[in-house]
Amino acid sequence: MQWNLTWLFVLKAVVIIASNAATIAIFTRTRRLHNKQHIMIISQAVADLLVGAGPIPLFILYRQINKDYHKAYATIDGFCGGASLFGLAALAIERAHATYFPFRHSTLGKGPYIIGILLMWSTASISCFRPFFWQFVAFTLAIISTSYSLVVIKVRCTSPQAHDVMIQENKKLTVTLAVVTILSLVMWMPYACFTIAFLIDKTLLSRYPNLYYSVKLFQYGNSLVNSLVYAFRMREIKREIFRLFQCCRRNRISISNASELGNI
Repeated sequence: MQWNLTWLFVLKAVVIIASNAATIAIFTRTRRLHNKQHIMIISQAVADLLVGAGPIPLFILYRQINKDYHKAYATIDGFCGGASLFGLAALAIERAHATYFPFRHSTLGKGPYIIGILLMWSTASISCFRPFFWQFVAFTLAIISTSYSLVVIKVRCTSPQAHDVMIQENKKLTVTLAVVTILSLVMWMPYACFTIAFLIDKTLLSRYPNLYYSVKLFQYGNSLVNSLVYAFRMREIKREIFRLFQCCRRNRISISNASELGNI
């Protein structure tokens, strides 16, 4: 792998870790975001953070330094990538339930969410064994497609209730998570297509290595796009990011003023 591509992978890993760490910190430290439906978003952010901390560094080691890292890379990549994808499926099911049964959904405790998170990570543990990975991916895509199709049908068939704040908040969160899911799947598609082509022609990787690296780089963007969408779509996240920037700016000004006073 060329060194310029290596640095792109390193940069993406750093940005993925930083953005998802910020997302986790904001959701856990902001009291207004301490809602049970956000537990699964935090779990999803943890999975995305692990993609930046595990598979990407191992991919660089495997392709650039030592081929012996291949088995470790394949296992961890399957686990982290699977957890990220299965998290999207869990969120899709949760949003479908919130859309069809909004009042029952509002009375749910944390139990169903914890069960969903445990299923997400346990399924990822099984899927990291390569013979099962793509079967799980296909099943997950079917769940996501069915869930959001049902959501679209329900929204189109239901008269708008602008006065109901809970329904409107649910709708807004559903749209945000749908955008996250669509963008994530778009970033998975080239890798899926390349894998299918590779199964047909085993020489594809050796003939077009840079295409493979580009496809993997694009796929790993799946773990970055979620945090960016939350930052743009969720008012509380934007407010918290703006507050952090203001704090950093005030601290920088205070340090600058203190250094100027020290020079007098």
